[in-house]
Amino acid sequence: MSQKKSNISHLVIQCIDAMGGFASKEVILKAVSTATDKKFWKMGRRIDDALDTLIVDGVIRTHNDNYYLNMLEETASASHCNSGSDSDSD
Repeated sequence: MSQKKSNISHLVIQCIDAMGGFASKEVILKAVSTATDKKFWKMGRRIDDALDTLIVDGVIRTHNDNYYLNMLEETASASHCNSGSDSDSD
């Protein structure tokens, strides 16, 4: 995978993670467009390719027009939510 495709894939994963583990294609397009400062209609094919690759690699899955992370326990938001939860003691 080229560096450019890898960067787009990382942005897609970060977008889905930031949205709570799932996002529609429209949300992903807008978020990646904003992050890269490029018009989303110019990014459409790259994002489609990244989504297809991530699905084949088993990183994400699709259901009811949304894309879901398959490994939620390894995402930044999940680790943030779980950090420090065992620190309370009497």
